[in-house]
Amino acid sequence: FIHERDRIEAEAIAYARQIAGNAPLTVKAAKAALDAWERGGRPDEVAAANALVDACFDSEDYKEGRRAFAEKRRPAFRGL
Repeated sequence: FIHERDRIEAEAIAYARQIAGNAPLTVKAAKAALDAWERGGRPDEVAAANALVDACFDSEDYKEGRRAFAEKRRPAFRGL
């Protein structure tokens, strides 16, 4: 992202809020995947990140996200 110097803080806060509005388990899995990639994709780290991604699909937040989408409303994620 490229922003004017006087907008950097406001844009960073807006971006952080956007990330924080996502399902916590999904954010955790994405962070683990990015960390594993950044460190060269060690098999144990990739496997751990994949396990976190798989867990997202079994979570209550996943079900809530699907319900919210079908009902055309914002999801209420709880990290479960």
